[in-house]
Amino acid sequence: MPKVPFAGRTQTPTEVRVAAMISLGTGLAFILLALLRWQVEGGALRGFVQLPGFVALLEILVALGLALGFRPARLLGITVLIVITLLQLVLALSDVQWWSRVVSVAIAAALVYAIVLLNTAPARDYLGGAR
Repeated sequence: MPKVPFAGRTQTPTEVRVAAMISLGTGLAFILLALLRWQVEGGALRGFVQLPGFVALLEILVALGLALGFRPARLLGITVLIVITLLQLVLALSDVQWWSRVVSVAIAAALVYAIVLLNTAPARDYLGGAR
């Protein structure tokens, strides 16, 4: 039976689906955080959404690769999510308002969970991990 991403009864493991949804959700949350900071702090919109937009694009590509069962998506996704997690932690430690720090830590925690899900046996088997 062919792989049908996210359609009814699919053979895509739950771990991969949840990791893809987390990737999408955290990208959108990062853009919303940037827009909220722009509203509160003011300044040029481009400066606030340029990095979150690029990060969201990367996370959308990771989620798409996971959903389609693209073989290298697991390792590339783990690498991208680790880098984005470190970025979120740097933002949480920077000199910003407290609520922005809390949201950055929550996004980083969700990304760590997605990384753990991609390291499970069902995800490795589905995406053709090391044998």
